Amino acid sequence: MKVLHILYQSLPDVAGSSIRSRDIMDSQLSAGICPIAITSPFQEPAEKGKKEEIINGIKYYRTYSGKDSEKVSEKRTPVSVQIKKFFRIFAFVTAAIRIAKQEKVDIIHTHATFFCGITGIIVSMLTRSPCVYEIRSVWFERLRDRKLVYKIVSFLEKFAAKHSKCVIVINEKLKEEISTKFSIKKDNIVVVNNAVNLSLIPKKLKTACDKKREEVVFGYIGNFNEYENLDLLVDCFYELRKLGYNNKLMLVGNGTSYYAVKNLIETKDVTNIDLVGKVTPDEIPQYYNAVDVIVIPRERNKITETVTPLKPLEALAYKKIVMVSNINGIRDLIEEPYVSFFEPEKEAIIESIKEVISSYNQYVLKVEDAYEYVVNNRSWQKNADIYCKLYQSLIKI
Repeated sequence: MKVLHILYQSLPDVAGSSIRSRDIMDSQLSAGICPIAITSPFQEPAEKGKKEEIINGIKYYRTYSGKDSEKVSEKRTPVSVQIKKFFRIFAFVTAAIRIAKQEKVDIIHTHATFFCGITGIIVSMLTRSPCVYEIRSVWFERLRDRKLVYKIVSFLEKFAAKHSKCVIVINEKLKEEISTKFSIKKDNIVVVNNAVNLSLIPKKLKTACDKKREEVVFGYIGNFNEYENLDLLVDCFYELRKLGYNNKLMLVGNGTSYYAVKNLIETKDVTNIDLVGKVTPDEIPQYYNAVDVIVIPRERNKITETVTPLKPLEALAYKKIVMVSNINGIRDLIEEPYVSFFEPEKEAIIESIKEVISSYNQYVLKVEDAYEYVVNNRSWQKNADIYCKLYQSLIKI
């Protein structure tokens, strides 16, 4: 079975959506499916100027426009640029049709946004291959303050979802949201939860062990977005230091709030915080080895209540103690006792960190059980079976 994945964002970018797409295709390849990818005009190739690339044994067709102003970014782009980006859909559709016919694909698997969704619907109509649309979040909710843009984007997302054979979402909460918002029957929505690509986790891990209270190292490894609440985490460690807690916090990653976090650390002169910045995927294991406790202080809002992040599962797969915000997007992913929940508020986070420090050796005892839970319930190997059954059911229709 050959599947064409139409991606808005992909490797070499290492955002959450790119990692999920990578893991979907890697696991499908291992399961005997033949995944192929075409990426949007806004995604650079790994090697400059390349039109075709092989990454992890999977062929990527590139259509990059060469315009830096149009590159995938979490920053808001001017309306004029958004209009230019929209009209690139015509050339993208043409390229996708050519590749789908050339590769003789059986399934069209489009990944949000609507730019890919609508492209996939057109390709599906012309090649008579079933099309599925995968939605990872209600990302367009960020546009509510731009009423006209919000209405247009919401309409296009709804169109892409309703005209696909099936919609795939990442959790039950998002299924409910999409069903209500887009008037789609729940029977046409399939949940494929976030998971961990265990093949990328080192076999030999530096696991949690008994430590003195002051030796426990905390960390955050991921994207620096406004809703990740990293400024609040910095503030918590500033207060903890004043209370006599000198435990180290390591912040690894990059994103739209990176410089705001950097300026806050410098302004408060928080000497027990190590701001590492952007690292490559190959370097991530060494930073997991350097920390004992992963803290994910994500704030509560419309998006985080419906989006399940990969970070908690990845941290558990690295056999780390994990502390997370008590929000639905994470509750849908994993429950206690595998992680420690806190309210995403300053005092609650401080008290939770103090509790983990004082009872660290008790928390260490839960690490192996949490790891086994991820292996048995949240692996991409298991998710590949869900995709395979879904594809087969659509081909038979």
